This record gives sequence, C-alpha cells and structure tokens, in this order.
Amino acid sequence: MISIYLVEEKGFHNDYSSTVDEIISINPDKIICLCMNEVDAQLIFRTFFDKIKPWLKDNNKTINLVVPHFNDIFIEECIKAERTYGYILFHLLSNFSFEEILPSVLPPQYMYFHNKTDLLYTCYNRRDEVARAMLVDALVRENLLQDGIVTYHQPNNAAWKYHNGTKLMDEPDYKINNQDNPQYAASNFPASMMRGFFDIVTESRYNPGEYFITEKTLKSIMLLRPFIAVSSTGYSTEYLAKYIGLELYDEMFDYAFDGCDSLEKRIDGIINNVTRLKNEIPDLKTKHSIYKKLIPKLIRNRNKIVDIFFDKTRIVPDCLQVLMSGEKYTLNGCTNHPLLIHMRRMEWITE
Repeated sequence: MISIYLVEEKGFHNDYSSTVDEIISINPDKIICLCMNEVDAQLIFRTFFDKIKPWLKDNNKTINLVVPHFNDIFIEECIKAERTYGYILFHLLSNFSFEEILPSVLPPQYMYFHNKTDLLYTCYNRRDEVARAMLVDALVRENLLQDGIVTYHQPNNAAWKYHNGTKLMDEPDYKINNQDNPQYAASNFPASMMRGFFDIVTESRYNPGEYFITEKTLKSIMLLRPFIAVSSTGYSTEYLAKYIGLELYDEMFDYAFDGCDSLEKRIDGIINNVTRLKNEIPDLKTKHSIYKKLIPKLIRNRNKIVDIFFDKTRIVPDCLQVLMSGEKYTLNGCTNHPLLIHMRRMEWITE
C-alpha cells in the first residue's frame, strides 16, 4: 500500500509547522504539493520547503510540485515540478454547473451573433501590471480607446506616456470580492463583455516560459468569443495551440507578434491587429459574417477545454495517476482538494 500526503497552498503567512510535523510522523511514500492555479509556487511554499528540506535530504525524499508552467524538472533540491492543466478545473468548477459543461450541451446564451456588439473589442484590467499598462497606453496612443470597453482599476503606479492616468471603469460600483456585489467576482463574466466583438486578454504572466491559462483566457473560450492575448512569448502558438490543443483564430488575427522576445514588440503586434480590424470590420453586418465563419472553431475550442476537464489522463497530474491504477493507497493532508472532489464525483477514485 502506497501512502500519499497532499499539501495545498495556505498563504504566505502560514508557517506549515503542523504540516511538517504530520509528514514526519506519517513518513509517506509520496509528498505532493498542489499549486495548480498559481505560477509563484516556490514563493507560496517557501516556508514549507525550507522547513521540510532537511528531513527530505535525510530520508532521500522528493516533493512532487504540481504547477502550471514547469514540467518534469527539479526546480530546486528535492523539489520536482510537474505541469498541470489545473486552472481549467478550477474555472469550470466555479462557473458552471456539472450539467452545463457536458460536451453535448451548448447553452443557448452562448450562441450569440453579436446583436448587441456596438464596439470592436474589450480589454479588462484590474490589477496593475507592466504589460497591461503598456497595452492600455498603446491603445490610447493609437486613439483606439473609444473603440472598445477598456478598464484599468489601479492606474496610480503605472508608468504612463499617453494615458492621463485616470481610472478606467466599466461598472462604476465595481469592487472585487465584495459580498454586496457578488457579480464582480474575478471568475464572473463582465456585464458589458458582449458589447465587444473580440477580447484583448491581458494574461497574468508575460515573462519567458511563464505559460499559464487563467480565467481571463477561459472566459473568452467558454463564451465562444475570438480573442488575442498579451502574455509570454509563444503563449498562443506554443502553449495554447500545442499544449492545450486550441485552434488559433488566424482568419482574424496575425499571430506573428507571438514569437517576438520583446514585450513591447508583442504589444505593438496586438495594436496592429486592432488597428487593421477596425478598418476591416466597419459594421454589424461584417461582424455577423466573420462570426458565423468562426463558429465551428469557437465551438471546437470550447469543447477542447471541456474535454480536458473530463479527461482523467490530462486533468489529473501524473503524480496522482496512482490513485486510479488499482493500487491500494492511503491519503493524508488535504484530502478535500477540489481535484479530489472532482475525481470522486467522476468515480475515477473510490474510497
């Protein structure tokens, strides 16, 4: 019988002392840290790693760290990283009922033909980031702000060249994670999202190799919306297309920018796409025509995400495939992690 101890992220201020003591007491065969929806795993688990490492070395143990971006490498001594599709799991569990995400179901509210699409694009930004500020500044520089829904909720610390630094808002009462306004949770869909024909997604990461799909990209996919993304070099052509398995919307977008090492050049490439599309899509009739041609691809991409959610060989990390192998096991630690709940619900594991 194999013994497994699962460790979940508990925040920066948790000292993990009780977790370390329990692991030493149990002496499990496998120790797995689940950081499926955050890139900064080494920072998040820093205290835990520092406290457990002496014991790991003395007992020749390795931690399997499940993260979105590294795969099959030791990122530090005794810590081996494994890539996960995990944020797909979290996004679908938090936004859709189980029945709603079945592959055979296509809710009618997603099959829209842009009847209310009076603007060219949307670009939603809450937290201040260098890449996001650069993109919004470039939209202002090219006089494209009025062509879309653009938000920037935390403009004070950004280095603006063209924008006047004012806060850009869609909903005037927006406040994230507020009990009085539950509709503004980060995972929810903005009320005005359908006003734009396509989305400019400003992802959470943009440094080399920090591939990471979050709710920002997944919202567009699940709502059957064409999108273009600001992220790391190769995010669209290498990560979304080759790893996730999505089809790119090359009927609309020129993805040459995606291979540029320079963040500034990638942003300029996105701006060039927006400028060109502003001229090529002058009216609602043209939007309808383009969208109808994209529908099969939009649906296949949405279903690709759903397929991953229901594919136990992909949504379940390699280090946890043992739970479905028929081998007897014991689980300790975080035994009610959302991944395990999903695995039980799908009857991939029984206990």
